[in-house]
Amino acid sequence: ALRSWEFHNYLSGPSGLKTPYEVADKAEHFHEVESPLREGSYRGLASTANNFARESYMDELAARAGMDPLAFRLKNLKNERLIAVLQAAADRFEWPKRKATATRGFGLACGTEKGGYVGCCAEISIRKGRDIHIEHVVTAWECGAIVNPEHLKNQVEGAVAMGIGGALFEAIDFNEG
Repeated sequence: ALRSWEFHNYLSGPSGLKTPYEVADKAEHFHEVESPLREGSYRGLASTANNFARESYMDELAARAGMDPLAFRLKNLKNERLIAVLQAAADRFEWPKRKATATRGFGLACGTEKGGYVGCCAEISIRKGRDIHIEHVVTAWECGAIVNPEHLKNQVEGAVAMGIGGALFEAIDFNEG
C-alpha cells in the first residue's frame, strides 16, 4: 500500500492535483511561477498534466513493487466510481490476456476531474524501427447524467485523439530559445 505521496505542480495549474489513491501521508501543492510563456493547460483545466504525471509514477511504483499495474492501482484506490471505470476499461480491453513483447506494449491509467471518472487502456506497437502505431484504445467514462450521448462520445473520442497527438506528434518550436 502507498504510505506517502508528495506532489508539486509548476506551470500547468491545480486541477486534478489531488491524488485519488488512498494514502495516509500526502502533500500536494501547486506553485505559481513567473514565466515569459503563458501558463496553463490545453485541455481539462490542467488535470491532463497532473493525471499524466501521477499515473506515470504509479506505473513506476507498480514495477518496483513487482505488481501488475492494474492490480497495484486497484489495491490503492478506494473510490468506487473510479474503480468501476478502471475495471470496466480493463475488462473490455481484456487486460489479463495482454503480454508485452519487444515490439508491443500495453498501458492503463485512470483519473478524475470535475466529478467525472475515466479509466483507459491502450496497446501500441513499434514497426520499422521507431514507427509507433496505436493499435487499440479502450476508455470507460462515468460523468453522471448524460444529456446528449453523441456529444459525450465525441468528447471522449476527441480527448483520446488529442492525447495521442500530444504524446506522439505535437511540438512547439521556439525561435532563439
